[in-house]
Amino acid sequence: MLRATLSVRRDLARTRGLLRVANAIAGPTELFTFTIWETRDAMLEFMRSGAHQEVMWRWPQWLSAFWLARLAPSAPESGAWRGLVVGRVAARGGTAHPEFVPPAFASREPRPRDLTRRPVGASISVVRPDHGWRWPAALAAHRRDAAWVDRAPGLLMRARGWSLDGELVTLAFWRDAEAAARAVETCGPRSGLAVWAMAWRPLDEFGTWDGRRLRVLLSERASDDDPEP
Repeated sequence: MLRATLSVRRDLARTRGLLRVANAIAGPTELFTFTIWETRDAMLEFMRSGAHQEVMWRWPQWLSAFWLARLAPSAPESGAWRGLVVGRVAARGGTAHPEFVPPAFASREPRPRDLTRRPVGASISVVRPDHGWRWPAALAAHRRDAAWVDRAPGLLMRARGWSLDGELVTLAFWRDAEAAARAVETCGPRSGLAVWAMAWRPLDEFGTWDGRRLRVLLSERASDDDPEP
């Protein structure tokens, strides 16, 4: 996982238009990358550039599953990520605004990967100690947040880990936007810690996460909630 993470990190370091990135190792067999882009075009150009070729080429050797999701910013947002407040980018007219997706996207016929018509939400929290001696407090906050996420109603799937930038990251996907908003409010600022948390709106997905897909999980939950005749 460390080699794959370093490969992804190296590719992203050479990419224009990238505002923030977290390359997190979630365990011996799992890693995840969360990126925020200056524009939609910058994100698409990276996807077309052939980056991540080493990871994709070695996929059968390194990875048992590969999952991608595209997200749009939503509300609420708490704190700042190394000085970045996504809401301010939107206020300046940047393409990080939640409505950067062309209107035609919402009006076309649904596709298999399309999540825009489903009540699903996502949340991310990034914890970073202000000083090295605050690491125990950062770890404690990260564990508390993870424990809350695992118990919270509406959780579909989540990943948490540490990045090579010295940050503790929790990424979660929820049954609806309200659950994602509650996660952001719970994982808010802490004294002596730099904490950024934000809700996101999943747009589409590709691949599987340990055999799971958001749209399948949502369908299963909906079936469970339907009253029996």
